[in-house]
Amino acid sequence: MNEQHPYPRKRRSSCVAGGAGASNMLFACLCATVIFYLGSILSSFENQYSNQRQLANAYVRSQQRQQQTMPEIRTFANAEYDPASGVYMIKEGFRPSADKSVQWILDFSTQWCGHCKKLVPEWIKLGKKLQGTKTMPGYVDCGELRQFCEKYKIEGYPTIKLFTKGKIRTYQGARTAAAIYRWLRKKAPEFMSSNKRGLAALWEWLINL
Repeated sequence: MNEQHPYPRKRRSSCVAGGAGASNMLFACLCATVIFYLGSILSSFENQYSNQRQLANAYVRSQQRQQQTMPEIRTFANAEYDPASGVYMIKEGFRPSADKSVQWILDFSTQWCGHCKKLVPEWIKLGKKLQGTKTMPGYVDCGELRQFCEKYKIEGYPTIKLFTKGKIRTYQGARTAAAIYRWLRKKAPEFMSSNKRGLAALWEWLINL
């Protein structure tokens, strides 16, 4: 009658053991959660760094390709290259036939001529098209270079002349960049080959058919 049933003692010790196990499990869960979030954060930083590194590498490669395909800007006596238009501004004393390795297409114009003003945007387009070739586009202001224009018997404005190996041709066609470019390819194809390669060369050939 005085014996106590052992169950309460076992239940009490079980509760203590169970409480410790739950605490350990909770701590493990918290550690796992922290590790998971730290891993996510580190992964996010790694991905961001990887994307930035890829962008930086792509930018470097594009700059290298641009430098490789960038046309060489040649210098000539009494001809100042204008990078904004891709056209050479002709000065007094210029000799278009001095360098036989290139040919010159010159626009003889004046600033007051209306037709000359209309030609300007087309001449700039032509300058861009001729980059990388051996055909040099030039602009002659006959209002300033009167003797130079008289030397080549310029009577009307604008007058477009092609200088190739000492031979002079006068252009009589439409005053558009595309038309002048096609005329140049027919008259002196050896001076119209571009240093562009691959798809860039194919695209240029297609748009100038």
